[in-house]
Amino acid sequence: MERLRPYNYEFEDEVELNNLVTDLCQDLNLEVSQDSNQVPLDMWEHEEKEYLHKLTANLLKPFFEEDITRIVSKESMVNFRKCKYSVDPRYIGRTVDIELTDDEQRI
Repeated sequence: MERLRPYNYEFEDEVELNNLVTDLCQDLNLEVSQDSNQVPLDMWEHEEKEYLHKLTANLLKPFFEEDITRIVSKESMVNFRKCKYSVDPRYIGRTVDIELTDDEQRI
């Protein structure tokens, strides 16, 4: 977590934060560890990988949103990721599907 401190407030949303963490993780996995004096990626590939069990294919599925639905409020709004979005008033009280753009920046 300390490695993330210099990036405070340099991201605007969770997508940017996720990208930042991914880049940092890649960098850290290529650095020589102070503990083992080896690169973690090399250790995993040559020493640790053989001891891991295969995971079931659907293990992480519950953590990802595939079919996203919301009920339109009386104010003609839907809540999604802590934001409110206006919807055509004819959908008040109905369930609507939410589709994200590929970059997950817009619905």
